[in-house]
Amino acid sequence: MSVTAIIAAGGKGSRMKSLVAKQFIEINGKPILFYTLTKFEDNDSIDHIVIVVPADSVDFVQREIVNRYQFKKVSAVVAGGNSRQESIKNGLQVVPHDTEIIAVHDAVRPFVSASKIAETIAKARKYGAAILAVPVKDTVKIVAGEKIKATPDRKNLWLA
Repeated sequence: MSVTAIIAAGGKGSRMKSLVAKQFIEINGKPILFYTLTKFEDNDSIDHIVIVVPADSVDFVQREIVNRYQFKKVSAVVAGGNSRQESIKNGLQVVPHDTEIIAVHDAVRPFVSASKIAETIAKARKYGAAILAVPVKDTVKIVAGEKIKATPDRKNLWLA
């Protein structure tokens, strides 16, 4: 049963107001995307990786990240769309034909553990679908205008 990870790296960093997209910001001389890809490259549960990036970054990512760091599991680097949904759709169009499970992960979340990746894939095999989420630890407020309208009970809130 083949598993393909689609790494969503299509963001432009506009909310951060950065000149460099978040996935290309360097930590210890390597882009954040490198660290995320390494988690999936080194994971025995993953067979293939598809990276979705801004259209003007496809060649750069292939050359400066995939080829430079010799990521063997990367089967495609494709242009994203105008939304995350469209970008994932573009990634789905190029997954290898033997793929039975698809894991979608955000490129700027490099701290996912190998065990959580494997556990989520095992749950997807068992139940047909799964999502990796963690309970919210912060207090969340629902606001309208400048007024707090509610404070939801965090035991019912998860970050995915």
